[in-house]
Amino acid sequence: MFTMAMGLKGQAKLETMGSQKAARLAAVLGSLILTSVAVNSAITLADRNLAQSTPKADCSAIAENTGRLACYDKLADQPALHPFRDANAPALHSAL
Repeated sequence: MFTMAMGLKGQAKLETMGSQKAARLAAVLGSLILTSVAVNSAITLADRNLAQSTPKADCSAIAENTGRLACYDKLADQPALHPFRDANAPALHSAL
């Protein structure tokens, strides 16, 4: 009888520990999900702001055909931006 009573108390203790682990796991997973949603929305907002600030977006807002085409022509005549240093460097070929 004594061992049976002790065994039941031990079982209750194990069940309590299992529920605590489940609660901790749920809290960790919940915080990871919230963090990923926050990062995703920040990236989306940054991309949207970047797309709105480009000159092409300004040209597409012009309703008149000739004015819109003139805007795109003006953009095409501008020099290209310089790439990062060594971005267009030739590939190094090793002598075999």
